Amino acid sequence: MQQDRKVARPAPIILVMIVVSFMLSACAVRLAPDYDEGVVGKLNAINEKLSTYFVSFNDAATYDSRKGFYDDGAGQVMALVTGLKARPMPQPILLDWLGGSQVDKRVAEIAKNSAAPSIGAMEDTLKQITYLRDEDKAGKLTRAKVTLTQGVVEAFMIDALTYEMALKR
Repeated sequence: MQQDRKVARPAPIILVMIVVSFMLSACAVRLAPDYDEGVVGKLNAINEKLSTYFVSFNDAATYDSRKGFYDDGAGQVMALVTGLKARPMPQPILLDWLGGSQVDKRVAEIAKNSAAPSIGAMEDTLKQITYLRDEDKAGKLTRAKVTLTQGVVEAFMIDALTYEMALKR
């Protein structure tokens, strides 16, 4: 007499859950743009230009002798800010696709509207260059003001460089 053997088969829902789990675990969630060596190179070039200005500042020099720095420095920073703003930022579409909770949707909205920290740091650097130019043009730029501005600009440059180099993973 042959015995009926029943082979245990997992329920279809369990198989679907396993497949979906594997698929989701293979998806990489990106919250930051890719590393761009060109951006880091431009940041380093701007940082070098600003550092040279701060170190070589001389009260005896005139605005006319420094005007080229202000124009060139501001132009480089503005061009970099424009490039950073145009850089594609990853959008967390997974939450929208899965129809997450209200909290998930708020988190996704914040991520969609956020910008790379280097953008704000460079915009603030541009404001500092503009401040130096305006003070110099008015004849009110002193070594003390330059030194104070140097500390602020260095903090902004550190923020931008740290963020951009951290993208290198």
